[in-house]
Amino acid sequence: MRHATVALEEPDDFGRFAVIDGTGDDAGLGEAIAGHGRLTDGGDVFVAIDALLALAGERADDPAWRAGFDQMVAFARGHGWLDEAGTAVRAHVEPLG
Repeated sequence: MRHATVALEEPDDFGRFAVIDGTGDDAGLGEAIAGHGRLTDGGDVFVAIDALLALAGERADDPAWRAGFDQMVAFARGHGWLDEAGTAVRAHVEPLG
């Protein structure tokens, strides 16, 4: 049995955003991200903005970090990369390794 972890690996990098999948299949990825986001029909993942803030931990309380994060979300919004509710950011999926 594989155990998946969800982490924000490079929380200060607002220029790239991807989900790294070590599960190898959509079912495993769906289970791994439950509570943090959801798979799209196109194979991408919508990651909840609230989940990203929670994964950022104390950084989310830093005004400078939060400004960078908010700019990233605004950029994503401008490119149509938020879900319909505006509460999750689309990420492409890259295989682990």
